[in-house]
Amino acid sequence: MRRDQSAEPVFRCADGVLLRAPLLARPRVRATWRDGAAARPGETGAEPGELRAHLVELLADARFREALEVSSPSLARTVDAVLTDAPVAASDLRKAHRAVTRYLLRAASRPTPFGLLAGVLWGSFGEATKGELTGAGHRAARPDAGWLARLIAEWERDPAVHRGLSVVVNGLCFVRGGRLVLPFAPAGAGPGPAASDGPSGGVAGDRPTFRTLRCTPVVRAVTEAAARPVPCGDLIREVEARFPGAPEGAVAGLVAQLIGAEVLLTELRPPLDAPDPLAHVEALLPAATPAARWTAALRASLADYRRTPLGEGRAAWRRALELAGTGPDAATGPGTGAGPDTGAGPDTAPGPDSVAPPGAALGPSAAARPAAPPAHPAAPAHAVQVDLRLDGTAVLSRSVAEELERAAAALWRLSPPGPGRLTAYHQDFVERYGLGRYVPVKELLDPDVGLGAPAGYRLPPSHRPDPGPAPLSAARQRLLLGLAAEAQARGAREVVLDEERLRGFEATDRDESADSVRPSSLELVVQIAAESAAAVDRGDFTLVLVGAATASGGFTGRFAHLFPPAQAEAIRHTARAARETTGRLPVQVHHQASHHRHANVAQVPTWLDTRLAIGVHPGPAAPGVTDLTLDDIAVGADSEGFRIVSAALGRELTPSALHVLNRELTAPNAVRFLIEAAAFGRKQWRLWEWGAAEDLPFLPAVRTGRTVLSPARWRLDATGLPLDEWRALWHVPDHVQLTIGDHRIPLNLTVPAHQEILRRACERTGAAVVHELPLGHDTDSGWLHGPGGAHEAEAVVTLTPRLPEPAEAPARTTRPVIRRGTGEIPPGGPWLYATLYTSAERQDELLTGPLRRFLADLGSPPAGPSGVDRWFFIRYADPDPHLRLRLHGDPALLNGTVLPRLHDLVGELSSEGLARGLRLDSYAPETERYGGPTLLAGAEAVFHADSQLVLERLATPADDRILSTAYDVTELVRAFHRGYGGDWRHWLTGTYPKRERHHKAFAARRRAALARITPDGVPDPAAQPYHAAPERFGRLVRAEEDRGAPSVSPDAVLASLVHMHCNRRLGTDRTAEAQTLAVARGAVQAHLDRERAGA
Repeated sequence: MRRDQSAEPVFRCADGVLLRAPLLARPRVRATWRDGAAARPGETGAEPGELRAHLVELLADARFREALEVSSPSLARTVDAVLTDAPVAASDLRKAHRAVTRYLLRAASRPTPFGLLAGVLWGSFGEATKGELTGAGHRAARPDAGWLARLIAEWERDPAVHRGLSVVVNGLCFVRGGRLVLPFAPAGAGPGPAASDGPSGGVAGDRPTFRTLRCTPVVRAVTEAAARPVPCGDLIREVEARFPGAPEGAVAGLVAQLIGAEVLLTELRPPLDAPDPLAHVEALLPAATPAARWTAALRASLADYRRTPLGEGRAAWRRALELAGTGPDAATGPGTGAGPDTGAGPDTAPGPDSVAPPGAALGPSAAARPAAPPAHPAAPAHAVQVDLRLDGTAVLSRSVAEELERAAAALWRLSPPGPGRLTAYHQDFVERYGLGRYVPVKELLDPDVGLGAPAGYRLPPSHRPDPGPAPLSAARQRLLLGLAAEAQARGAREVVLDEERLRGFEATDRDESADSVRPSSLELVVQIAAESAAAVDRGDFTLVLVGAATASGGFTGRFAHLFPPAQAEAIRHTARAARETTGRLPVQVHHQASHHRHANVAQVPTWLDTRLAIGVHPGPAAPGVTDLTLDDIAVGADSEGFRIVSAALGRELTPSALHVLNRELTAPNAVRFLIEAAAFGRKQWRLWEWGAAEDLPFLPAVRTGRTVLSPARWRLDATGLPLDEWRALWHVPDHVQLTIGDHRIPLNLTVPAHQEILRRACERTGAAVVHELPLGHDTDSGWLHGPGGAHEAEAVVTLTPRLPEPAEAPARTTRPVIRRGTGEIPPGGPWLYATLYTSAERQDELLTGPLRRFLADLGSPPAGPSGVDRWFFIRYADPDPHLRLRLHGDPALLNGTVLPRLHDLVGELSSEGLARGLRLDSYAPETERYGGPTLLAGAEAVFHADSQLVLERLATPADDRILSTAYDVTELVRAFHRGYGGDWRHWLTGTYPKRERHHKAFAARRRAALARITPDGVPDPAAQPYHAAPERFGRLVRAEEDRGAPSVSPDAVLASLVHMHCNRRLGTDRTAEAQTLAVARGAVQAHLDRERAGA
């Protein structure tokens, strides 16, 4: 009987938990239930006096006043005017009321950190649940990364500044022909006037740019000398010494231009792991300059703001923003060009989830109508980024961890293996470079000399057509539609995934090999809904899955700077421990994003021992941290996926970025590819997806255990029924959550103001989606409490796999030989490579008939009249099926004698309807796959002998093709080991593990297989002549291995020979190949078992 897999301990929760909670307690939501701002054009709303009074009520909490000002300075200005009885137009008053309502809903309900509206605290799992907030908190305030980047871009172009800085060439750069190419430069800062002289090198705007410039000898000298960080003054002097005839100042001017174009990166730009970006800048600016004095003053002002109690910081905040707005030189200094706040004027007051977190602040508690605080400064938009750490205690019962582990196991079972977005690219890689070859990643992604970026990559755009996301399988879609239909038929709001249903989903997409490789880590974000802490301890709680990251540190990394050292070390330990189970070397990637402002999310500490900086200056490495460069990284492939390696370290890598920026939209192609390629070939973690059912007007909640994988949801279309009729038809409850992306706003649909929020959301996007509340109803209860009552709460929890092997796998070392260039041999040389297109069903007929006669007439080997000394064929599909024929010999005879004969043969086949075309192509030997250049000729001799054997076999078809091929596989392995040495039987059983799905092929022919495949071998006179080549090759491989050749992997070489024999014999049918290997393995293992048993 099959075991209940849902009970298996698949994942383990880490001890530490990042709690996320809104600033205000949940009961404050009820302050928004009064009507007031629902007036639409042509309707009558509340009187201005009522609106003013309600605004006073909404803004009664001083902490919320400050949070509002940090989030939207312009809205704060309008609020100040309203609360001081200044004249405000009625329409502006209503807009302000709506905006404040949305902000208050956000500040009392949404736990996602955002300015001061929500914050984080570090917690843990323990014996008893405890959740207490003091109402206080610790702010972190640092310059907005985009705003600071604009200042630095001005400063670093000044020779007085950059001559004292370290510079390094942007690692994304490469040379193409006579041009230096920077394929990705972030939006917002253009190159200097002479840094780019082509149409592709214009000034950057809102989008990242692709830049090129002439790679003159001086430019090349600069980039070579700055391959590693070097003092800029030393760089200029070194290049001037190499070009003594250069005009005075020319090299210095060129360096300044290259800095402006971001071809050279200066250390003035804070590294992404800098704990205090402004202190980093201050330390590097020339002392006593206006910029240095202003930077120090701004640091002091922000520190003053951080020290003020939460809720009392409006005045300090405004002073800091006023200082930020003046810049180091009010007349000419950088910073004055940044315009005033544009985030939220009275006519455009944004909702609390607009893309602009910080901006300005408010102050003292407002009981009635407070006096106006100091005037707002004309500060730059979003000049300062603010985060909040909440003070308090958070301990969760271990029963929550156990439930999370069960839910993660269920989700893992539900995640479809899918083909993966890089499947076609992997096939193209193997087609171009073969197995075992390592290609520099920059060369690979260059469309002129490599494959270019995979389909769908955007920075820069790939030339490959994007097929879009792969749809779910038809079987899975049927199950999903069935769940939705069943719930609607029963009138149920929830479906429960019991073990039977879980098995049903598993059966639709079963992939044993993919299931066996679990992710090294993942982060789950869950909402914890319970009436009290005691209820959690009793097991009376519900977890609602909110989000997930495929690697630990994604959600926690950017908040590490908020915590004291002990807690920051706990976060670091969690991130590191999750990556030390694979044997690959974990590498933390710091990279430039599409906009400088994205660094607000990507600023994370370096927690791993190896770091890779891409498109950014790395800054000084911490003790014990090894820096890699993009030029050191190469990509290889095996049959299952990609291998990312460092040539310098001789290690296979697992790159990861410890943040949750959307790589598809923000990361350079090199960053995105390295991270996605390292994960390719593994089953991909997926949250619940409804597939084709996604757009139905109602979908039930999906629950497993006490975890809601997807809450019940209703969809309101702008062109559909009126709100009241829609609610009645679909039984929509009074209290719901409006969901826009990951933004959730609690609504009471009996309140006109909340109805208006829903209507406007629907009109903006054409449809609005609302979800059921976690406990199914509105409540003031909860397990996490502050002075104002219960708070919403989300937990970010890291999970790692429970593995049978030791916690730390052996290091996966490699000695990659990185070969640059294509290595292709074009037609006209010693290889003739011809592709003959014909159907897969017709290939055997051609191979045993016309092609066999053609090859026999060549009179080889040794070289006959045609000059051909070896040849071989393979079967392939691209996707059209075809035969690939490769012949080696004297170039003059190949092209003067053999090619015309081949031309005549294909003409005959085409006229008879047996083939539809011939294509000549360049031959790219899979040199590394077969052990390196010294062994290549020996491998090709095996290909030749194997091709002859297969033609013999095809000419006399066997009754059981699978068994006959299995016999020849075992004889090939046996022959190789006669030359190489070692135990061929243990190699075969160890290389091809037992897979139940294919083992049935052996069980069905067990008796015949044991008779045909024996320990000593059954002599086969027809096959024996062809075994000499693999035996000789085995000796050559052993000799190269003993010599210490870096490319030789005997196991991989022999496995490739076996695979190619199956290809020639069986075609591209991987199932037939798997069955063949299962028969060979099963027979050999059965004989070994008999020997051990003494039979």
